[in-house]
Amino acid sequence: MKIRSSVKKLKDCKESSKVDPDLVTKSQKGEYVEDPKYMKFSFCMTKSLNLLDAEGNFKEKTFLINLMDNAYLVLKRCKSEGLKENGNGKRSFIYLRCLHHSVHFHC
Repeated sequence: MKIRSSVKKLKDCKESSKVDPDLVTKSQKGEYVEDPKYMKFSFCMTKSLNLLDAEGNFKEKTFLINLMDNAYLVLKRCKSEGLKENGNGKRSFIYLRCLHHSVHFHC
């Protein structure tokens, strides 16, 4: 999905749901609040990302395709960054740092 398209969908869903912008910011940091307007916003976003249908049914195949596409992009970027380095220690450090910045690990 293109960034410009995602930004427009985010803006459209914020406007249509009338969600408090602070709730969206909090969710981007991993803090979710069960607020009716936020739930309307989240449904709008997941539907516009083609992860749910109009009835709210999860589209597993679409989700997995998007996940794999994004994982492949992260893999390519991290591999490219790592290959610039010589030595296993430095290269592994670059890979892990790239993965950490690309994927949010919750352990």
